[in-house]
Amino acid sequence: MDKLASDKKFKYIICPIGFVFSIVWLGIAPRTVGLIILAFLIVAYITISLHRSSKLIVKGWFVFMAVTIQPFDITFRDVPGSPKLVPYIMGLPSEEAKLKESQGEIVLGGCIVSGFEPKWVLVW
Repeated sequence: MDKLASDKKFKYIICPIGFVFSIVWLGIAPRTVGLIILAFLIVAYITISLHRSSKLIVKGWFVFMAVTIQPFDITFRDVPGSPKLVPYIMGLPSEEAKLKESQGEIVLGGCIVSGFEPKWVLVW
């Protein structure tokens, strides 16, 4: 039996606090891949009593944090052309930036800048 999984502090205190922190962190450093990993971690936490392995959750949190600080992400915005990496631009867009976005050359992120936004996104 995994010692970490049997630790009640880990199951009932550390994990819930970690999930709250992770949700807040996704608000600061939004990543689509991070959201997918966090959903996987929540499912793993719910089923932890079935397989008794919390190493998966701990490793998953490390992967989650690594993904959310990477300078790239994916987006599901429909853009013309084949899938490609394009710059992710924050701030008030100019008319030129709006035109480039309509052509699929950049992705506009909005006016509120946290500093943890991706620099590049993969668009389809």
